[in-house]
Amino acid sequence: MEASVGYFPSKDKPILNCLGISDKYLPQSVAEEFQKGNPRSVELKLIEGAGHMPQEDWPEKVIKLLLECFRGLMHDLPTVELFLMLLHLVVFHNNAC
Repeated sequence: MEASVGYFPSKDKPILNCLGISDKYLPQSVAEEFQKGNPRSVELKLIEGAGHMPQEDWPEKVIKLLLECFRGLMHDLPTVELFLMLLHLVVFHNNAC
């Protein structure tokens, strides 16, 4: 199966791609290509010491990156969307602990 790295239909929505450097399933080159194809919407963060599921390998690092991302978006998103994103973060954090 070939990964699609070009156009992303929701280019107006920000995407935070947290990739474990040791990911054996998704090569870093594919994630970088996806980010290059969508430079205004995709932010790629590489996580050292993490594999295919960085949220399980290093939940603290992923949560820190999510918080940084949310802080940067606070002025750009409507209140309802921000609330839903924060709610998902709390649920993710509670499940990760």
